[in-house]
Amino acid sequence: MKAIAVLNLPKPAKKVSLIARSIVSAMTTNQSSFPSPSPSLATLAADIAALETADAFALSRTKGAREERDVKLAIVHSELLRLKAYVQEVADQSGSYAEALIEIAAMSVKKPSLRRKVPFKVVDGSVSGSVRLLVKSAGDRAAYEWQSSPDGTTWNRVRITLQASTLVSGLTPAMTYSFRVRARTKEGLGDWSDVLSILVR
Repeated sequence: MKAIAVLNLPKPAKKVSLIARSIVSAMTTNQSSFPSPSPSLATLAADIAALETADAFALSRTKGAREERDVKLAIVHSELLRLKAYVQEVADQSGSYAEALIEIAAMSVKKPSLRRKVPFKVVDGSVSGSVRLLVKSAGDRAAYEWQSSPDGTTWNRVRITLQASTLVSGLTPAMTYSFRVRARTKEGLGDWSDVLSILVR
């Protein structure tokens, strides 16, 4: 799995500057691992200092002080995102050392989780020529795409539902059908489930 660099920046300017300073310090200490950061660490350090000055001045509630602080904060935010992209590029080229390099830069690591196929079941329906398909719920607001196949090769959409089960009727008794399902959540479209076959009664 690919290790992904994450910043997890808070909203308060003071906390952002603390995180930014820790990143500058860590990458300065490990210059051999990060030979050409973009933006340069000196540029980021100068902009952090400008942000801290503007944040302190914003406490005076002088007209325009908060707006000026927000401008400085946006600059530091932008530079941190660019620096994260640089660290990611270095990590991507380092193979098995990717996670360690991201942590050396004082950034967090996110590992994409492997999508597990959802538990799926096919049972006889209440009447001849029907089957009921059931799958483990993928959570609130999930949608389910159900497909059937008469030969396990050609797939036809049965329907899309918001429920984790559906009844398929009008099937030919004594014929074997295959079924599969996948869920769509806020994270995107999932993988197809295992294919299950049933002899329709």
